[in-house]
Amino acid sequence: MKKATNWIELGQAMAEMFTSNHLVFCELLVSGNSMRMILVTLYEKFWRENKLLAIEVLPREQKLVLWETAKDFSKGRLLEGELTELSKSFYVLEYLLQ
Repeated sequence: MKKATNWIELGQAMAEMFTSNHLVFCELLVSGNSMRMILVTLYEKFWRENKLLAIEVLPREQKLVLWETAKDFSKGRLLEGELTELSKSFYVLEYLLQ
């Protein structure tokens, strides 16, 4: 992974890690909170800059897909607040991969 000099580059580097091995990357998002919190920080930054809509205002179906994906990957190991963070993480990854 190259050295990131700003938030966008950091997010792009994380998206590259996700695409190189998404199962391992998702396990790291579930088992620890460091990378998850970086993605949540990116979510908040992108939301403030109007690059992303808040998850709360997304269409119901899109919210359900994010939530169900987070639940599937967490396998019951995360609390509700952590599931919300994981959903935001997946949302940011989706944005970065477009």
